[in-house]
Amino acid sequence: MVMQHDFLQVSRSGGVDPEAREGVGLVWADLTRGSAASPLFARAAECFGAMRVTEWSAIPATSGSAPPFVLCVEIDRVLPGELEPLRRITARNPSLPVLMLAGDHCDEVVLEALRARVWDYLPQPVPWCELERRVTGFLDRTPVPAPREQRTASAIALVAERFRERVDLDTAAQRCHMSASHFSRVFKREQGMTFSRYLLEYRIRRACDLLSEAHRSVKEVGFDVGFNDAAYFSRTFRRCVGMCPTEYQSSGAG
Repeated sequence: MVMQHDFLQVSRSGGVDPEAREGVGLVWADLTRGSAASPLFARAAECFGAMRVTEWSAIPATSGSAPPFVLCVEIDRVLPGELEPLRRITARNPSLPVLMLAGDHCDEVVLEALRARVWDYLPQPVPWCELERRVTGFLDRTPVPAPREQRTASAIALVAERFRERVDLDTAAQRCHMSASHFSRVFKREQGMTFSRYLLEYRIRRACDLLSEAHRSVKEVGFDVGFNDAAYFSRTFRRCVGMCPTEYQSSGAG
């Protein structure tokens, strides 16, 4: 037990007594190669209450009277067969919300995660504001069946890999082996927004994270997330966030 954070740490086999995690909203499966908990987990523990496990077998079941939770899987490298235990867990618990934070960014890893019924996939490094938003959304929603594998997963991976560069719709459509028009319809149906809107919001979320670093200038952050015009970046940021980048940075909102 680490006293400065409200979380449990479990590395033994055999699962967890539901009463032991009363009030814990997040189960954090740390499958990284290191032994220390990540800074993201420490913040998640403070915000949500969290239990850190380091083995698949220690992830608690969701049946019976156990309180609901979100499962966050942190993994640095996905090797062949690495997610097979997760596939068994989600097969037994199809309504379990699963969020994966992965060091691998390739299409194959994203598709493997979706086959394991991962509800959402975020490539590392993950901004805290984005992780908080996703977990809060999962905790607020009522349990629903896990989504089917998405046909636009490769486009999501493309954005994560190349958001600093020019990423056009035609390139994303080619990644998903679709025509541009068909891709646009499928992407909006699966993601709830157009591809251009998704790319824009992704860049702004990354900008929010970078602006939390006091030594970074607004112009530098804008270029780092794919904007070639500092004035356009400032206008877009204000439209999306509700304040200009300098206000956001000085407020410490990130």
